[in-house]
Amino acid sequence: MQLLKDLGLDVPLCIVFLTTTNKAGTNLHIFIDESGSFVTGTGETSSISTVGALIIPSKSMDDFARLYNRARLKLPKDKGEVKGRLLSERQVGDVANLLYTVGCIFEVVAIDVGLHTLQEVREHRNNQAKAITENLTDAHKPKLKAHVEGLREQLEAMSEQLYVQSTAMNQLIYNTLNHATIYHSFRNPPELASYHWTIDAKSKDGTTSWEDWWSDVVMPMLESRSFKKPFLEIEGGDFSYQKTLPNHHKRTQETVCKKPHERVLL
Repeated sequence: MQLLKDLGLDVPLCIVFLTTTNKAGTNLHIFIDESGSFVTGTGETSSISTVGALIIPSKSMDDFARLYNRARLKLPKDKGEVKGRLLSERQVGDVANLLYTVGCIFEVVAIDVGLHTLQEVREHRNNQAKAITENLTDAHKPKLKAHVEGLREQLEAMSEQLYVQSTAMNQLIYNTLNHATIYHSFRNPPELASYHWTIDAKSKDGTTSWEDWWSDVVMPMLESRSFKKPFLEIEGGDFSYQKTLPNHHKRTQETVCKKPHERVLL
């Protein structure tokens, strides 16, 4: 699909969150990419980096593809791909109107890394690393303890750049789940049966160590955050397509490039 290439998703890391439901439904398609370097300590007074999620209902995918393929014929390109930096204000407005017409949502998280020092980022990263293992005890199985301690060690060794990006990604996923769920609970409840995430991969040769780490921690981190700040449900919305049957678990299926594999999280 040309949309994927224009979003920079030539080699997508595709993570699909499928929820067992008590109703037949469809699923939301969510495409994620980043813009900017996320590099701190460059001396620049302002340096904006962003991660964004384009959320397209299943029922709108065909219409979106048809309208976008028609619109992109007139959009400026670099090596055959539409680049946002080349678009005029009017062209950006035309694309935004297209998204609005077919019922899409665009969620974005931005950070000005120029406002943060390397020391601040390192301190934030190290505090997060400590939090990963702070509740481990001798009552936990050795294999689990070793795995969690390994995740901490990976985080402690992670570059400041990748840590800032992972933090922005976690915030984006949380915001997307919150806002898209509320939006579609009033408009297209069946779309909430499952969520299909396509995330830009950094390598054409499979996942990087950072992507493996992030894939391991994003779900438990979201779960932990939801205890402190639960996802919203607004009276009048239909959230029934998200309700799981008793004794059924949510399932995560992960496909990386052309090397599919499955990971089941219980």
